[in-house]
Amino acid sequence: MEHCLILTVMAAAFVVLLSLASVECDSSLGRLSSSRKADPESRKLATEVRATITARSQQNDNTPLTHFTVITYKTQTVGDSGVNYFVKIQVNDSTDKGYVHAKIFRGQDGSARLDNLLTGRSDTDPIQAF
Repeated sequence: MEHCLILTVMAAAFVVLLSLASVECDSSLGRLSSSRKADPESRKLATEVRATITARSQQNDNTPLTHFTVITYKTQTVGDSGVNYFVKIQVNDSTDKGYVHAKIFRGQDGSARLDNLLTGRSDTDPIQAF
């Protein structure tokens, strides 16, 4: 009798574990996408926060902004709240310090805000989460 109870409990535990293992998860949640070339969406997003990027860039190291050209970007899904965009933007002609990396959050409501900015980036610096 006791053996039957143990086997029943073990079988039930196995069924629970099996059902948990089959639950699908969004494996992209929280991970950075691969790098993408600038497109109309990324350019529009960067333009929406351009004034903030300009102000922060000048506060950080007084980088002259003579250009504002989105080069590449990566995305990161943030649960149900929105998407982080990590955007490489050319801001002047210098190849070693003429780029910035902007972390821009686009909420589900469509709002955009600059969350972080790395100045003094080069054309070869890869985009990473920051």
